[in-house]
Amino acid sequence: MFLVAALRFFATAGHHLSGAVGWQRTAGVIGLILFALAMYAAWAASLEDAIGRTVLPLGRRGKGKVAVTGSLLEQTKEVVTEPGVREQL
Repeated sequence: MFLVAALRFFATAGHHLSGAVGWQRTAGVIGLILFALAMYAAWAASLEDAIGRTVLPLGRRGKGKVAVTGSLLEQTKEVVTEPGVREQL
């Protein structure tokens, strides 16, 4: 979604710098695609929260995937190195 948003801002900047209608229409189409992606992500996250399991793929990788599918040990193994966490006295 961030890549699509960046493309939309690029197209909008192209319109503002050149005044060409093509850039404006391109930005509008990309904006509609961005809207559809945002609605999908919000719906998938809400559905996942309500049902308690992943129904629609959200493309999680790395720590995001571990947070959803990993065990408690996997989720908390790096907590001791986080800022603000001090060693036990």
